[in-house]
Amino acid sequence: MTSERQSNFFDVCSKCKTSYSCCFGTRPPITEERERIIEEYLEKHGIPIVDAFVKEDYMFPKESVEGYCVFHDMKTRKCVVHAVKPETCVSGPVTFDINKKTGNIEWFVKMEKICPLAGVVYGDKRCFRNILN
Repeated sequence: MTSERQSNFFDVCSKCKTSYSCCFGTRPPITEERERIIEEYLEKHGIPIVDAFVKEDYMFPKESVEGYCVFHDMKTRKCVVHAVKPETCVSGPVTFDINKKTGNIEWFVKMEKICPLAGVVYGDKRCFRNILN
């Protein structure tokens, strides 16, 4: 069953009008374990995506001819493997970088003008309960 918050996030993402979608021109890294999980999910649900990954310096989902992730459904504007999508994609409007001076990972929430979901995250303090407590 989809939670109220998750349903709200789906709604925000599917209505996104930003010109640079999260699913456009991105290459989220895929671990071998995640590849296996996604491939099993595709097979189990009869989703006809074959050879979904590119393996270069690291593994990532292929892109469609339009430049979108192969898992992005252009009609619904949703991920066809949402339940098992790449870990980086699950983070949504949260992103990170490594501080080269300290070597620490620094976490950020994107700006709302880049990702409308960030506005929902900023307004929903439940999203930060583990950080704030």
